[in-house]
Amino acid sequence: MASISSVTPASASQGDSLNVEIVGSGTTFDATSTVTFSHTGIAVSNVAFVDATHLTATLTIDAAAQLDASDVTVTTGAEVAIGAGQFHVVVRAKPVAALASVAPASGPQGDTVDVEITGQNTNFKATSAITFSSTGIAASNITLIDATHLSATLTIDAAAQMGVSDVIVTTDNEVATGAAIFTVMPSDFKAITLREAVNTYVREHLVTGPEKDVCLQFIYKINQSLRTGSVILSVKGA
Repeated sequence: MASISSVTPASASQGDSLNVEIVGSGTTFDATSTVTFSHTGIAVSNVAFVDATHLTATLTIDAAAQLDASDVTVTTGAEVAIGAGQFHVVVRAKPVAALASVAPASGPQGDTVDVEITGQNTNFKATSAITFSSTGIAASNITLIDATHLSATLTIDAAAQMGVSDVIVTTDNEVATGAAIFTVMPSDFKAITLREAVNTYVREHLVTGPEKDVCLQFIYKINQSLRTGSVILSVKGA
C-alpha cells in the first residue's frame, strides 16, 4: 500500500517558507504528482519529481496556519499516499528583546550624563522605564526616539556603585536587558579622546623628529579608521 514515510524537514514555524523532501513507500510518484496537507494555511509550490519514491516541494506557511501535526497527501493518478501527522506547524518564536548599547557607555560618580540607549527586537514607548543593576544611577528625561531607541539623562550619585552595570528597559510586559553595558567610573576620572591622549603624550615627553612623526601617523590612521578619532579613554587625575 502506498504511503508517505517522511517529510524533511518535518516542521516549520508560522510564517515560514521552506523546501522539503517527501519520501514515499510503495509509491509511483511522477511529474504529475500533487501534494496537499490536512491543515489549513500550508501552500505547496514547485513540486518536482525526483524518482518513484521521492519528491521535492516548496511550502509556504501562513502566519495564521493551523498548528500541530498535519497529514501529508501525495496524489498520483489513482494512487493516494498519506503520511499521518508527518508535518508539524509550530508557533514562531518571538525574538528576545535586549539592549545593544548605551552611548556614552560610562560616566563618573557625581556627574550627569545624557545617553542614548539602543535596543534589539524592542518595542520602546514613551512610557518605557530605565533602571540599573548597580545602585546610585537614576534615569530621567526619558524620551522615545523610535521602537529601538531612547534618550535619557543619567544622574550618577557621588557614592554610586563603581564598575559595570546592567541596564534594564521595561515597556509594559517587555523587559529588555543589556548586561554590563554601562560603567560607573571614579569621580577623579575624565573622558578624553585617543587623539587628545596621543597629543598629550607628545607634548609631555617632548617627542620630536621621527618619533613625533610616528605618533602623528598613528593619530592620522586612527582618525581614518574611526573617522572622528572618538575612541574614549578614561584618564585618572587629569
